[in-house]
Amino acid sequence: MDNINELDEMRNQLSELKRRLDQESTLNEQLLHDSLKGKMRSVHNIVWRVIVIGIFGIVAWCFVGYLWNLSPYFVAFTILMFIGSMSAEYLVNRMDERDFSANLSDALVRLVRMKRMRLIQLLAGFALLLFVWVPWMVWEMFPKLEPAMRHPMAIGMSIGAVIGAIRGLTFFFKMQRANDEMIRQIEESLQGKQ
Repeated sequence: MDNINELDEMRNQLSELKRRLDQESTLNEQLLHDSLKGKMRSVHNIVWRVIVIGIFGIVAWCFVGYLWNLSPYFVAFTILMFIGSMSAEYLVNRMDERDFSANLSDALVRLVRMKRMRLIQLLAGFALLLFVWVPWMVWEMFPKLEPAMRHPMAIGMSIGAVIGAIRGLTFFFKMQRANDEMIRQIEESLQGKQ
C-alpha cells in the first residue's frame, strides 16, 4: 500500500513539475516576445523621426530652392531623394509585432534581411549623395555666389554634411544594434528549444 501511495505521490509531483515547466516555458516565450516587440518599437520610433526630419527637410529645401533661385530640376531631384529615402526607411524597417508571435524562424530570416537591406540603403544613399547630389549642388550654387563667399559656403556645407552624416550613422547603428539583439535573442531561444 505504501508503494502505491508513494507512486501516486511521485506521479502528482511529476505532473506538478511538468505543469510548472510548461508555465515557465510559456512565461519565457512571452518575455522574449515582449522584448522583441519593445526593440522593434524603438526601431519604428527612429524610422518615424527620420520621416519627420525628411518632411521638414522637404519644406526647408523648397524654401532654399526659391531663395537661391535653384533650377526646378535640382529642387525636384532633391525632393525625390527625400521621398525615396523616407520610403526606403519605412519599407526596409516594416515589421509588425505579429511577426514575432508567429514562427520565430521566419522572424529571424526577416530580421537578417532587414539588417542587410538597411546596409544596402545606407551605401546607396551615400553613393547617390556624394556622386550625384553634392556635385550638382556645387554646380548649381557656386556660380551664384560672390567669389569671397565661396570659401565660407564650402566650409558651411562641409560642416553640415559632417553633422548630417554623424546623425544618420547614429540612427543606422542604433537600428543595427537593435536588430543584432533581436537576432541573438531569437537564436538563443531556438537553440534552447532543440
